[in-house]
Amino acid sequence: METELLNTVVKQNKTVANATDPYNIFSVLSIETKEVLICRVIGDFLNPRGKHGENSKFLSLFLKEIPELQHIACEQLDQAIVTTEYVIDENRRIDIVIEIGGYFVPVEVKIFAGEQKAQCLDYYQFARQRDQTAKVVYLTRFGTMPGAYSYKSGEECVPEKDIICISFQNTILQWLIACCQVSRGRTKMVLEQLRESVEHMTGATEEKTMQAVAKEIGKSADSLRAAIQISDSLKNAKTKLLLQVMEEFKRQMAPLKETYHLEEETQIDWYGYEKQADQFYDHAYSTYPGINYIVTNIPAFRTYQLWFRIEIDNRLFAGFCLFDPTANSPEGKGNQVDDYDTDTRTWIERILKVSKSDQSAWWAVWRYLPTGSTQSSTEVPDFRAMNDAAVSLADEKVRKVFVTNAIKQIEQTLFNLLK
Repeated sequence: METELLNTVVKQNKTVANATDPYNIFSVLSIETKEVLICRVIGDFLNPRGKHGENSKFLSLFLKEIPELQHIACEQLDQAIVTTEYVIDENRRIDIVIEIGGYFVPVEVKIFAGEQKAQCLDYYQFARQRDQTAKVVYLTRFGTMPGAYSYKSGEECVPEKDIICISFQNTILQWLIACCQVSRGRTKMVLEQLRESVEHMTGATEEKTMQAVAKEIGKSADSLRAAIQISDSLKNAKTKLLLQVMEEFKRQMAPLKETYHLEEETQIDWYGYEKQADQFYDHAYSTYPGINYIVTNIPAFRTYQLWFRIEIDNRLFAGFCLFDPTANSPEGKGNQVDDYDTDTRTWIERILKVSKSDQSAWWAVWRYLPTGSTQSSTEVPDFRAMNDAAVSLADEKVRKVFVTNAIKQIEQTLFNLLK
């Protein structure tokens, strides 16, 4: 019965996947992870003089989706000015600005990027100088509020009533659906592809699959029993996959040890993957399973060691970090070096082509795999969310090719930093 149910789930996944465009240009560009690119596309559709040739039709539909902005949908829409990356004081850039008559609407877009200090406050104060009724539109995947770090600074802050939170999940998706209904030809095709990309970004595609699977499970008591048994086995299956990925890295890293003067660390076993993987899915937080290598051909400094580490902090990445094997810590002998003083920073810069801006906690420098970027994307396996990139690694051939490509990226973006 379990096998039958699994086959049904596989079919449901294929059905949902086949319902989308097999070649989606926005997916190819990973636009759902790139704020600048997606803002340019959305900004062009909002622009009455955009390349779509539909005048203010799409702008009007957008304003109708936001109750707080419906009052500015007036006869002047065709004269509206829509600007992306609008430059304000100190070279800060508002993602999208809509100017209609005397109205000034700043739109800040956050997908995965972090907040910047007083960002919303700066945009609000700038907008209020041009429009005394201005509010900040804050667009995120799920309509979350900005943090105080973004809308406050000292005694100054943006009143919460002047922050309009909208989401890709609802506002943008409904707007795109409405745009598709009134468009035609190539414009409609592009809008459909953008809609599919937003659905993927917000989990709507996965939700469709879940609903179809839940319907199948609920058909009989036998199906429900089988689903429970599968659920009970899922943690073990995911843990096994995590171990297989790390073991493949360990196997393919072996030939590189001599080239880059690496020695696998086995005495301290600091957050080693063998122990940490088994607990990974027992907690809401990561247990940081990884592989540690000591870089042996560097000049001595204090009692520190330079480590190269491959780690899973939900998502997969690698980098260089500092470790002190003589220090004490709650985890046992040795401890990571989090605070880089001036001498430590000078030493790091003698052995690695990095700067202070590369440092993050104990990491002198790190990169996501297999992309070699500090920006996450759908290509990076997420073993907590079990995104497509992670699930695909269950296939042994895919896993081997993935690790091969990831190690090539490690050599190009990380080992190349060794002086």
